[in-house]
Amino acid sequence: MNYTPGPWEADTNRNHVVDTRGLTVAAISPGAARSAEQRDANARLIAAAPELVEACWDAISQIEYLHEKFSPTRSGEAVLSRLRAAIAKAGAECQ
Repeated sequence: MNYTPGPWEADTNRNHVVDTRGLTVAAISPGAARSAEQRDANARLIAAAPELVEACWDAISQIEYLHEKFSPTRSGEAVLSRLRAAIAKAGAECQ
C-alpha cells in the first residue's frame, strides 16, 4: 500500500481529509468546487478512498472465485477490467 492507511475522515470545517491521527491527507481547495456543498462532497469522496479500494479488491476476489467455481460466460470480465483500471488509476497495489 503506497497511500496513508485508512480510515480517513472528511473534516469539512477545515476543508481537509485527515487520517486517524488527525493528520492531513488532502486539502480541498475552495476554488476546486462551485459551492461549499460540492467541496464537502469532494472531501467525503476522498475520505472514502481507502474503503473503496478495499471493496474493489473484495469484489475482484468474489468475481474471480465465482468464475472459477461456476465457469460462467465472460460476463464478469468487463467488470473486472473496470475494477482493476480504477484501482490502477488510484495507484493502489494488489493486496
